[in-house]
Amino acid sequence: MVYEGEPAVQRLRDLGLTIEDLTYALATGDREARRYRTDHDPPIMSGLARWAGTVRGLRDRLVPSGWHVKNSANLPVTLSPDEALGIVAVTGNENTGIRGPHSPCTQRPRGVVTLQAIERNRDQFEKQLGLPLEGLDVPLEDMTQDLGSFILWILLYHEHQDKIWAELSLPISIHEERHVGRWHERILLPTATPDG
Repeated sequence: MVYEGEPAVQRLRDLGLTIEDLTYALATGDREARRYRTDHDPPIMSGLARWAGTVRGLRDRLVPSGWHVKNSANLPVTLSPDEALGIVAVTGNENTGIRGPHSPCTQRPRGVVTLQAIERNRDQFEKQLGLPLEGLDVPLEDMTQDLGSFILWILLYHEHQDKIWAELSLPISIHEERHVGRWHERILLPTATPDG
């Protein structure tokens, strides 16, 4: 299911969020990234700063409304007040934030904890919807026990030519090589520019 426009606004409201909450986080990340674009900065610093700023911006915006911060197993999750929903910020590919023939996926492979949290999402949807979904082949011991039992959502973003495409999406499976690439829901956000 893909939501955009007014249906996206309503779906976010159902989750206790607004477009402004998420665009605030993305704008915070964008400001941080722009600080590290000189020839003297390490090449990876802009991307790291965007990610860290987006996580911080999301938390700055949501924690005053009762959301919680959790960093167990080195996964920076922002949890809803009832701890039923958790959000992580991740860089996506060029299909992020647009409705098209190709599904977006994460730009880089994800770690074991993220994959195990997605496996939990998959298990819940199999139970709720009776859908047989393929497994993730994550054989290591479960490292998500300290995280709680929330459903994991991903704030997926992609910056290109001074525009930011983004979506809040519910992952249920991955592509090969540990890239998240199968979504139960995608909530597309308006394309943003650095000036808002």
